[in-house]
Amino acid sequence: MSEAIEPVYLRVGEALKTQRMAVGFSQSQMSDVLQISLPTYRAYETGTRRMPLHTLMDIAQYFKLSVNYFMEYGQDEPSA
Repeated sequence: MSEAIEPVYLRVGEALKTQRMAVGFSQSQMSDVLQISLPTYRAYETGTRRMPLHTLMDIAQYFKLSVNYFMEYGQDEPSA
């Protein structure tokens, strides 16, 4: 029986894909930038592998975004 993917990893992966595509990088180019294997990068982007915090921080720094951007990507704004 496979484990369900936690929503936070799906959000991080979707945000990562959005940013990667915005700069016109392939998954292979992005894995090279992060100095990780392509299968590992793909798993991060699909949310099927937990990303270490230091990797998320490196990604946020690379894109000049906050870690929160990735963690909260796609969530609705709270109602006032």
